[in-house]
Amino acid sequence: MFHLIIPSFFVLYYAISSIVPSALHRLRSVKKPVTILTKPRKAPSSDRESNEAIDDELNLYKSLFHQLHNLELHARALPQARDVLVSFLSDAVDCADQITKSNILDISTFDAEALASFIRARDDAIGHRWEEYVQRRHSGAQRELFTDREAAIEWLRQRAPFKYVAGAWLGHIHKISNPFHLRSITKNAWQILSEELGDGDLEKNHAHVYRQLMNDIGANLPDADSIEFINENLGLNNKPIWKAALAQVIISLFPHDFLPEILGFNLHFELLTWDTMRAIKELRELGLNDYYFRLHISIDNADSGHTAMALKIVLDYMHTIKETEGEEKAAEAWRRIQAGFLMSEMFDRPEAKKSTSYRSTGSQLMPIESEVIRIFRSKAAVSQRLHCASRVKMLGRSLADWLDPASFTEDGQIAFVDALSRATPWIQAGDSKSSRFIQQISWKGQMFGAFTHVEVEVLERWINLLTPQKPSERYWRFVGAQHNQNFSHSNYRDVFTEYPVFEKNGLLQWPSDLDDTPLEIKVDFGRPVDMNKFLPLWFAQQSLLESFVSVPFRTCNESASAIIRVLRVQYGFATEEESVAGMDEFVRHDVTDLVDIGLHIMAKAGLSRPDSLAQVMEGRNADQAETMIELSMRPLKHAQALLGMSAAFIELHHALASDPNCKLLDDRVSRVLKTMAMREGLGLRDCRERDSQDPLKDKDFRKGFLWAKLAIEGCF
Repeated sequence: MFHLIIPSFFVLYYAISSIVPSALHRLRSVKKPVTILTKPRKAPSSDRESNEAIDDELNLYKSLFHQLHNLELHARALPQARDVLVSFLSDAVDCADQITKSNILDISTFDAEALASFIRARDDAIGHRWEEYVQRRHSGAQRELFTDREAAIEWLRQRAPFKYVAGAWLGHIHKISNPFHLRSITKNAWQILSEELGDGDLEKNHAHVYRQLMNDIGANLPDADSIEFINENLGLNNKPIWKAALAQVIISLFPHDFLPEILGFNLHFELLTWDTMRAIKELRELGLNDYYFRLHISIDNADSGHTAMALKIVLDYMHTIKETEGEEKAAEAWRRIQAGFLMSEMFDRPEAKKSTSYRSTGSQLMPIESEVIRIFRSKAAVSQRLHCASRVKMLGRSLADWLDPASFTEDGQIAFVDALSRATPWIQAGDSKSSRFIQQISWKGQMFGAFTHVEVEVLERWINLLTPQKPSERYWRFVGAQHNQNFSHSNYRDVFTEYPVFEKNGLLQWPSDLDDTPLEIKVDFGRPVDMNKFLPLWFAQQSLLESFVSVPFRTCNESASAIIRVLRVQYGFATEEESVAGMDEFVRHDVTDLVDIGLHIMAKAGLSRPDSLAQVMEGRNADQAETMIELSMRPLKHAQALLGMSAAFIELHHALASDPNCKLLDDRVSRVLKTMAMREGLGLRDCRERDSQDPLKDKDFRKGFLWAKLAIEGCF
């Protein structure tokens, strides 16, 4: 019998130790709409299945990265993207117990002073670490980040996927469909995005700066939104970097459902990082451009920069939730902020592994679990040496470590059973027949004979008693929230309350007479205004340019930079200066945006104040407004038409602010709108400088303008 156990248990070891995180098995069956070129596979090795799973994981991250950079072309990726986001959050929470000090979970109940102290301590720790590093270097120590210039260049090149998405974690925030009482908070978060994108100055755009760095070192990389960028042959195949890059893109994708997580992610991401500090000194020593990293040291400072801004945003959000929704919702919001913080932190700690047990220390094994432990312990006793030879691990530990008698205490046994129960695809909770492990130890399986008939029955019974648990269930249990898991691209979703929405294809009837109609708005303000038509259009206009800047790499050109400047006007930001505004913008009192003006118009007309776009639209003629918002989510397809619509509304702004017969605004708001219209016009002119010479683009621009012209003039 002994000679049968040894080879059979070697196969058992191989099977179990090749286990990969459970999310990967689900992803193997996903049909990826993006084809990724791969090199021919090498001959099978002892780690072949594990390597295939790792390749699947890398390909998933690359595929989603590409699809979310071209979202309107791959809208059906949204449910999968949501699942991946929740799995990231769930993994981050699972990893949290490995942070031995300065853990944000130590602040169990939200406390503003405790959070501020926590952030200061993190910042101080980096400062102390930097001082020690400088002392070591002055004492003659070698560089720690790069061995030589070639290593530094490769380090920079490999990080391109991560650096090209600078600001993406806020890319979809501050949409017109946000609740109005949260707009001051999302506006402040959008300011951080604006500064990441250079406030409309291309030379200060972080993604553009890194692209210039790539050109300087001869990296010869394709555009980040192109299919070529994810090609394996490009040599950018570092899985943790792609995972971290995808995390930035995916966290902001559902701003209505995951706003606290976004704010928590932002709070951690804007902290100074150790690698950034060292990179500045060591790149300079090697004669390489360090501007990208110096930019982050200055802009992320804890006094007036992004670190301070991120903290203030969280404090304001928690205050607002407590005031508007009560203590219970505030407690849930705090846990979700913590989860977002941990998700960002997880990608700073690649060595962190998921927690191996969901049960507390001292928990008792169930009788069936004790039988499972007995079976594995007896098998392990005769094959300990074989386990030690492997480099493959199960949830961060080798099988030899799991079954080592010295660590196989009662708590260790509980952890092992829990880890094994989550080892998809080998163990399929609740379904022994589909579990690959049972298939392997049954007739015709590679491990047939290693387990007796009774032992197989015990293992089958144990698997069938397991309750399947999705990452989403673990996550929502952690935050203490009930959540609708039925997110589906095929379900109709309301553009007035949700984002992103791609249910309709954005088709509409464009004006036919494009050549002869002048591009101007003619409105008789002496006539009554049809508020049921006008108000939906006024509020919907805010959406027209919002999605142009959601993907940072797509803003790396002069036209997109001009659109950022127009959005800054419409969102109520001050005129751009040579330096960033930072915290100064937070304390401005003369802030008025297009939504504020819309609310002013409603108040002056004696209408009740709405708290959301949906309330504005309720009971009014909102068909044209709905069309505008639907089109706004497809800036790749409808770029020029959306710019044309925006131009028409800018003309309306000029008319409203200048016509003495207009009674919709008081004098102060008229002056504000007049200044806004001037700045908007300059930005749109800069955006159109090149495109106006292209006949096809000019035609699309005209049809957008004329469509909006007819809609606007139809209100008077």
